[in-house]
Amino acid sequence: MKYPEGDYLWLSGEAFFHRHEYWRVVTALLTHADLHHLISNALIFLVFGWMLKSYFGMLAFPGLSFGIGIVTNILTVLLYSPDIRLVGASGMAYGMVGLWLVFYIRHDTDHSIPVRIFRAIGFSLIMLIPTTFEAQVSYLAHGLGFLFGCMLGFLALPCIRLRDPR
Repeated sequence: MKYPEGDYLWLSGEAFFHRHEYWRVVTALLTHADLHHLISNALIFLVFGWMLKSYFGMLAFPGLSFGIGIVTNILTVLLYSPDIRLVGASGMAYGMVGLWLVFYIRHDTDHSIPVRIFRAIGFSLIMLIPTTFEAQVSYLAHGLGFLFGCMLGFLALPCIRLRDPR
């Protein structure tokens, strides 16, 4: 990062678990490595944020969504070497997709359950599996976010009701 303030924004296991700099779990969600990283996360964040809030209310977004991001960041740095630095909202964004897909499978009454599951799996494979791999990208955060979003979606099903998006 070009600015000294940037040293207070990233998250690492060392900073979080050893130096107890807990704010970093949130600031890392809001910080991105570059414009491309920001735009790619913003697209998923805006689309799925709007759909989650419109169809399922504020509990789904921003409530559960930011919770997914925070837990995903903590789990990711727990599994990485303590000196690895993490920035971005990719884990939260993938978690929002997982959350949406669970709610979609539960609430789309126009199709049978097998068709809903097939569509959800197809969407996930097409949209979430990367076509190129880059060393600086935390695919662990993507995967953990998606899995945690799916798990939290199942746990939240009794509390989440479908709303009229209008």
